[in-house]
Amino acid sequence: MGGSVSGADAPAPSGRRRASHHGIRDNEYALISTAGMLWRVHRTTSSHALAWDELRTYGPLLRFDPHPLPRGDHPGHGVWCGATDVHG
Repeated sequence: MGGSVSGADAPAPSGRRRASHHGIRDNEYALISTAGMLWRVHRTTSSHALAWDELRTYGPLLRFDPHPLPRGDHPGHGVWCGATDVHG
């Protein structure tokens, strides 16, 4: 995977000011090379399982979820969780 850029050196992504309002710190941002592989982190069996390429629009459930309150289905506010490495 390509190198990452620290939050202090990274260009400000759109919505960064809004994200900081929700407690996301500058050092929690990283740019990831598009040449690498991302692993999808999601449930594969449940009554709420999504396709591998489908965004979860129900939330917020976790700290970084982009969904507005109250918790519920919010079309247009989806999240896709992934990782650059898998640890056993």
